[in-house]
Amino acid sequence: MKKVTALILFLTFPLSARIAAGQARDDIQEYLNLKFAAYCKNFPWEEVYVHTDRDEYISGETMWFNSWVFEKPGTRLSERSNLLYFEVLNWTNMPVVRKRILITNGSGPGMALLPDTLSSGDYTVRAYTNWMKNFLPVNCFSKKIKIYNAIKLNPFHKIREKQFDFTNENAKQTLSKAQTGIKAEVISRPDTFYIHISSDNESYKGRADHCYLFIQANGMINTNEKISILPGNNDFPVPKKSLTPGINQITLFNDSGIPFFERYLLTLPDKKQSLSIISDIGSGPRSKSLLEISPEEILPTSLSEAKLSVSITPGFFPDKSADMSDYLIFGSEFGLLPEEYFSKILNKIDVYSTGKLPENVKSRWIDWDIILSGNYPEIKYLPENENHYITGRLLNKGSLAPVPGEYVFMASPGKKAQFMYNRTDKNGDFSFPLPLDNSTRDIIILSERSDSGHTVNIASSFSELYSPAGADSLIVITDIPAYLEKMSVNYQLNRIFDLSSSVPISEAETLLPVQQNFYGKPDTRLLLDNYIKLPVMEEVFFELLPGVLLRRSSTGYDVEVIDPVGKSRYNMPPGLFIDGIKINNASVLADLDPELVEEIDVVSDKYIVGDYLFFGIVNVITRDGNFNNIDLPEGAVRLNYRITDPSFSYVTPDHSPEVTKSGRIPDLRNTLYWNPSIIPGIDGKIRIEFWTPDYRTDYKVNIQGIARNGTPVSFKKSIGVK
Repeated sequence: MKKVTALILFLTFPLSARIAAGQARDDIQEYLNLKFAAYCKNFPWEEVYVHTDRDEYISGETMWFNSWVFEKPGTRLSERSNLLYFEVLNWTNMPVVRKRILITNGSGPGMALLPDTLSSGDYTVRAYTNWMKNFLPVNCFSKKIKIYNAIKLNPFHKIREKQFDFTNENAKQTLSKAQTGIKAEVISRPDTFYIHISSDNESYKGRADHCYLFIQANGMINTNEKISILPGNNDFPVPKKSLTPGINQITLFNDSGIPFFERYLLTLPDKKQSLSIISDIGSGPRSKSLLEISPEEILPTSLSEAKLSVSITPGFFPDKSADMSDYLIFGSEFGLLPEEYFSKILNKIDVYSTGKLPENVKSRWIDWDIILSGNYPEIKYLPENENHYITGRLLNKGSLAPVPGEYVFMASPGKKAQFMYNRTDKNGDFSFPLPLDNSTRDIIILSERSDSGHTVNIASSFSELYSPAGADSLIVITDIPAYLEKMSVNYQLNRIFDLSSSVPISEAETLLPVQQNFYGKPDTRLLLDNYIKLPVMEEVFFELLPGVLLRRSSTGYDVEVIDPVGKSRYNMPPGLFIDGIKINNASVLADLDPELVEEIDVVSDKYIVGDYLFFGIVNVITRDGNFNNIDLPEGAVRLNYRITDPSFSYVTPDHSPEVTKSGRIPDLRNTLYWNPSIIPGIDGKIRIEFWTPDYRTDYKVNIQGIARNGTPVSFKKSIGVK
């Protein structure tokens, strides 16, 4: 166990007395272990942390960021979710930027170009995974940034912070509504806390002489033991060093396995990790500068194999965002706490102090009522590990009412037919998986009965659930800080000279070509170039495709396939496809110009895909194979869909003499250095080289990440220039 030297008792509230009815159990400890483990396995809790290059921007600038996805139980980089949803919201919760970011081995870099039309105000960076959508709007990363319009700094939309109570109280707290005959409280001492249980001699007669103590943090069990209770006062010591740093949940259970007492305790490590920095910063403009950053004793070996991002900004920029090491103590499990909370509590620790949160703040994850009852919450969104999910709803075109129990198809036009289907649920919803890659796909989604007045409505992959927007007030910045004017001038000059710090990263498309049709080898494959040209498709079928009938009807055309066994027509129409896209109207096929058709495949037997049955298949493949010369079936949608946003890298100017001797372009960067995945040397040291800008400034270095032993690395350092 890691040594702990500081503890805060907070979030005190009673569990309802739910004891009387149950029968005593002999296996309470095993029962609690199994229930708790099953819940954590089925409902892990994910957290996201996002490190941005700055906390303040000018409209039109590029925001650089790196993101990490963590998973509880424990606090390890997630192996479940490989796609992150990143948003920038304005003061009314309207998204102004949305990105889907690929996560590899628990982290992923990104960039966002802020629209130059944004008004000055407070904005919110929000990030979450598909799994975290099940627990929104609480379960997401959230932090406030400021964006200023260079042309119009005023007025400024300011979001008022929610007020939280941080009043220190006596560390000894008493449960206000405890189990009848028993009162429990927690008393903190420098190295130990005591669970104090007092029993009423009269009301306690005939009751069990024991209870069960269960302590967990981040879904990891610290203690699960049976403790004896004597009439009167009982004190049970728990050494602080035995607890995992973080928020420890203490729960007492009676002899029927029902909880009757709960407390949350914040325990901090004896000291945080620390880094040392050696700097050689040039005093003049366009000077080459060096930084060497080394780990100190808290990291047992070195920073080698660490996953770190580094930003260097001018020293005048404010920096109030929470470090990763502080953020992960709370995360979003206890609600969306303001960033000021971290500095107020974590920077003013006293072993006897109590940081009391409002009573409605509690774990959104570990709920013993749910754990013990087995009434788990409904899960709608799956982890996106290998696949991304396109979701939508099938609607009645006239009434817009959901259509349940109907088949919906998805396919990409091509010469090799693919086929995916899904049946709408009670709400008319459907979902299709796509391999998680950087490819752009041409996708068509349509109803099985496209002639029945149904229409496909594709849902946004981003959540529309938001925390209530804070009260927003328009203020006028009368005393404009000098750094804001400097930021604004820098941005405008960079724009005039068309300077950019972003360069697209060349990516090889990972979309693998489809090797064969979903129906395999057809019974008949007709290559039209092998035959004389016929003027209409009706003649093509009549002359060249025995066993398939394309004939006129009172409503247009019908296609029928002859059963090769029974030698009779199927009583249901076959699956009709053009370029792999299913159609219902045979007239569309009949109206094709044979000159545009390359091939016709026919499957004469019944064919089953999953539980969907085709009464034969006819697939007409055009020479282009892209379904472009055919009207989209009624109610269908066609998407040019890319799952992850393109990747960009941050580049800094090269001011070496041989490069800049003939150049006169100014260097007025607002972000001086950014690297989302810096690689330490074999000695574990980080070495950074960058060029100073054309203006004189001090510097701020901000490093966030995870060491190879799982320790969060958070390091901020101001460097003055003489």
